[in-house]
Amino acid sequence: MMVGTIFVLDAYYPGGLITLFATGTTPNPQDEALARTMAFTTLMMYQLFDVYNCRSRRRTAFLGVLENKWLLVAIAFSLGTHILVIYVPMLQVAFHTVPLSLTDWIIATAVASSLLLAMEVWKIALRWRDARRAGAGTIDMAGGASYRAAK
Repeated sequence: MMVGTIFVLDAYYPGGLITLFATGTTPNPQDEALARTMAFTTLMMYQLFDVYNCRSRRRTAFLGVLENKWLLVAIAFSLGTHILVIYVPMLQVAFHTVPLSLTDWIIATAVASSLLLAMEVWKIALRWRDARRAGAGTIDMAGGASYRAAK
């Protein structure tokens, strides 16, 4: 999460975050507010994606996405309150946020979803290893489809 958030901050500061620290310059307030809002949004989106990873250490996050109604309510509430913080003027002042464009939302979502994708690859590797250790001939890749293991 930290690497992705730093990437977003670096991308949204003019000249890059590292360059600002190295040269000792400061960004203008508008650029800083946009970078802060993007980092805040990216971190929030990381949590929304990660909640599905946390349901199981081995099972894919893509199965049973709609099973837990309370989880869906919590995710909708989190996203809804975050949108309020970004777009309601009174809350913008309180949280020092600025409105985001559709492109900004797409970038934040893409960066945050990288955690979900990386964990899915890790879960496949864990299931593969467990099946190999158990001596099984087939490996349950996602809780449904099975593939033959190479011996």
